[in-house]
Amino acid sequence: AVFGTDFTFEDIVPREIEDGNYRRLSDQVVQGAPGYVVEIVPKDHVDSEYSRFVIHVQKETCVPLLTRYWDDRGLLVKELTAPSADIKEMDGVHWPGTLTMKNVQIDTFTTLTVQDLEANPKLTRKTFDLRRLESH
Repeated sequence: AVFGTDFTFEDIVPREIEDGNYRRLSDQVVQGAPGYVVEIVPKDHVDSEYSRFVIHVQKETCVPLLTRYWDDRGLLVKELTAPSADIKEMDGVHWPGTLTMKNVQIDTFTTLTVQDLEANPKLTRKTFDLRRLESH
C-alpha cells in the first residue's frame, strides 16, 4: 500500500502497454455514459499482484470511469471509480478530479482528489538527462 492507502504502487504508475494482453469486450454504459470495455491480462514476465483487470473507459473523454481488479485466485479484490461528473478538461486533456479505490475484500476505500494539474508541461531535453535523473 502507498502511505497506508488502498492504492498500491502498481495502481498509480501505469504499466508499459507491451506488459499485457488486451481484449476488447462489449461496450457498456457506465454512470450513464457510453464506454469502451477492455480486459487486460498481465504477461507472465510481469510481476503483477493482479491476474487481470477490466477497464471501462468513457468514449467521449477517454477517461477510465471504472476499473476492476482480480487476484490470481480469480477473486475480485479492488474497484477504482472516477465519477463522470468530476472529469475536468485542461488544454485538451481530460482527467478525473476524484478517484476512489475500494478494497472489496476488507471493505475499505481511499479517495484521491486532484487539486492541481499541469497539462502538457514544457519539458526540455535537460529534464531527461541521465545524471539529473539518477540524482533523484
